[in-house]
Amino acid sequence: MSTLKYHGRHSESTLEGELDTVEVKKRYNRAVLAQITALPAKLPRIVVYLPEELKADLERLAKSHYRPVSNMVLTLIQEAVDEAKSEGRIQNDDRAQPQKIDSDE
Repeated sequence: MSTLKYHGRHSESTLEGELDTVEVKKRYNRAVLAQITALPAKLPRIVVYLPEELKADLERLAKSHYRPVSNMVLTLIQEAVDEAKSEGRIQNDDRAQPQKIDSDE
């Protein structure tokens, strides 16, 4: 029997070699609903234009993490910003002035 990993848990499929798609869909729907209700609707919004292939990859990535695309994008952006802050590439204070970069010109 095959197993499906879902947030650290395993679920055995009902048919050997095939996933129990009904259970997967139920779990996915619960995860999506939890993510949607967890985010306030009045957050600032941005618009991003993506090439078709990148959009398709992003959708597959979000689905593999049982998240809506918008939440996956939020997670990826948050990780990138946290990393930049920890490496000192951006400052923690929103009001801080951007650092001047000296050029060799």
